[in-house]
Amino acid sequence: MIKNRTNLIITLLVLFATSGCLKVNTSLKEKVIVSRTDDHVEAAVGVKKNKLELKGNIRIEGGDRDVSTITVYQGNKEKVKFKTDPKGGFSLKLDYQKDYLVDFTHDGYLTKRIEVSTKVPDGVFSTSSNFPPFPIDVMLNKVEKEDDDAPKLTGKIFFSKKLDNFDAALYRR
Repeated sequence: MIKNRTNLIITLLVLFATSGCLKVNTSLKEKVIVSRTDDHVEAAVGVKKNKLELKGNIRIEGGDRDVSTITVYQGNKEKVKFKTDPKGGFSLKLDYQKDYLVDFTHDGYLTKRIEVSTKVPDGVFSTSSNFPPFPIDVMLNKVEKEDDDAPKLTGKIFFSKKLDNFDAALYRR
């Protein structure tokens, strides 16, 4: 077991980068952590310990599960890109008080994009910043036309003052 966190991060990055499972933007000042467990892949963006976790699965049309790709953007910059486990499972941990775009892709299928705002009001965040994992399941549909493969904004995850927790909204097309 590696006890030093820096060595663990370096070991994970080297392992995944050399296996071709991870593309890391080395110009980033933030740390990116990717690890695999028996049932899902975990990715964490940033250095804060306390993060909002999105945990779920990607399914492709027909009910199948397969390795898919998740790309996280902050602004126009790619923060991390990683592959799910063979059954489409993943866990993504994001820093609080930021906005992200998350793309879910699989070759031959439409890319779905969600907005994720991890911004929590200061009064709430100072008293409770430990929220349960947010469940998310994404269904990817086959591309029907060649010009139809641009990412489609399909929803948003955000903090709801009414629920005092994170919620989601789906966009209809």
